[in-house]
Amino acid sequence: MDVAIQVADGVEVPFDDTWFDRIADAAVVASGRPRDAAEIAVLLADDAALQELNRRFRGKNTPTDVLSFEGEAEGMHEGPRHVGDIAISIERARRQAIDYQHSFERELAYLFTHGILHLLGFDHEVGAQLAVMRDAEERALAQVGLAREVNL
Repeated sequence: MDVAIQVADGVEVPFDDTWFDRIADAAVVASGRPRDAAEIAVLLADDAALQELNRRFRGKNTPTDVLSFEGEAEGMHEGPRHVGDIAISIERARRQAIDYQHSFERELAYLFTHGILHLLGFDHEVGAQLAVMRDAEERALAQVGLAREVNL
């Protein structure tokens, strides 16, 4: 999967395109979907930008951590299919990493994986689907060395 990253002004992200490509590949493998020619665009922004997108596209005037927007259906044209767009609040990802007591890297990878899985047809609104999506998220993160640490 080809990943195009856009970083909003004033937002700092300590990971390069290769890191995002690695996470995207793991998410696709964990999804069980074919690894066909596809591309996604990712916006890394702050809470204000995500709040505006959330208000405009979902009617919710609150910030959020990740949004995904479906792209083209399969077979619309030749060449790589634009699977969709993902927007992630780096500001919120940093706070959630502290709240959930894991690294910022794991939180950002989780949010990115979560967005990709939505674009690939996964959902978490229904109980059984939630378990399937969570399992795919954790398998993807484990594949890149970011498995959830369990404190006993």
